[in-house]
Amino acid sequence: MGRFTYYGERYTLYDKDLKKLQRKLDDLRYELEHGLYAKENQITINDWFHTWIKEYKEPSVKRGTIGVYQDTYDSYIKKPFGKKKLKDLRPEQIQNLFNTLKTNGYSRSTIELVSVVLNGMYKPIKTS
Repeated sequence: MGRFTYYGERYTLYDKDLKKLQRKLDDLRYELEHGLYAKENQITINDWFHTWIKEYKEPSVKRGTIGVYQDTYDSYIKKPFGKKKLKDLRPEQIQNLFNTLKTNGYSRSTIELVSVVLNGMYKPIKTS
């Protein structure tokens, strides 16, 4: 268990491996100091998408891929989900989006691209 206090709020993290715990604590401190951390009950899907693209994807993928992700988000994800809180998006809502896209005649590749963006946004970030 590791703890620290930042601007009067206490943060506690757990891990069985001490080095992993230290890395988690360092990452959380960095996010807090640079304004990247938001409590899950406050951040919207729009906010998280922009953070995810800027902080996690731009350093690791080509500019063209960023454009494709941005266009996909703007065209298919932003309107139905953008203003929802990140913690409030449920699997059945995502499935409903996929079903609607399929019913409206969108191609399989379009639906898969929407899936890639949503999965990427929700997948835990790997640090090596």
